[in-house]
Amino acid sequence: MLHVKNWRSVGLRYGIILGLLIFLINIVLTFIYLNPVWNSVVSYTTVPLIILFTGFAGYSSTQVNKKMQFAIKSSILTVIVGLSIGFTSLFIMTSLFIDIVSNNPVLVQDFQKSGQQNIHQFIIDKNVQSVFSSVPISLIISIISGTIGGLNGKKTGTSTILQRIKSSA
Repeated sequence: MLHVKNWRSVGLRYGIILGLLIFLINIVLTFIYLNPVWNSVVSYTTVPLIILFTGFAGYSSTQVNKKMQFAIKSSILTVIVGLSIGFTSLFIMTSLFIDIVSNNPVLVQDFQKSGQQNIHQFIIDKNVQSVFSSVPISLIISIISGTIGGLNGKKTGTSTILQRIKSSA
C-alpha cells in the first residue's frame, strides 16, 4: 500500500493505477472476443477494483493525519482519475479500432437486439451511456469505500505500522 501524507498524491497514485487497470480491461474487451458470460465478468471487474483502490486511498490518507475528510477526498480523486483514464482509453480505442469493435460477437448480438440501424452509432451510444451510468455509481462507491478505508486507517495509524515493522526486523 502507498503511504503518503498528502491526500492529493494518494488519490493521484491510486487513481493512475486504477486507470491503467481499467485500460487493460478495455484492451481485453476490445481485442479479445469473449463469450457473453466472460465478457460480463471482465467488464464488471471494474467495480471491485474501484472498491479496492478507493478503500486503499482512504486508508492511506488517514494513516498520518487521522482526518476522515482526507480519506473521502482522496477516494473521490482516485475514482475520478481512474475513470478519466479508463473512459479516455475506451473512446480512443473505439475510435481507432471501430471495425474491430464492431465485429465483437457480444456487441453484434446486443446491436441486433437494439433495433438500431447503424452499429457504429450503437457503439458510440453505448460508450456514452456507460459514462453517464458509471460515474455517479462509482462516486457513491468511492465515498463509501474511502470512508471504510479511512476508518480503518484512523484506527491503526502510522505508529502501529511502524511498531510492526520494527518488531519484525
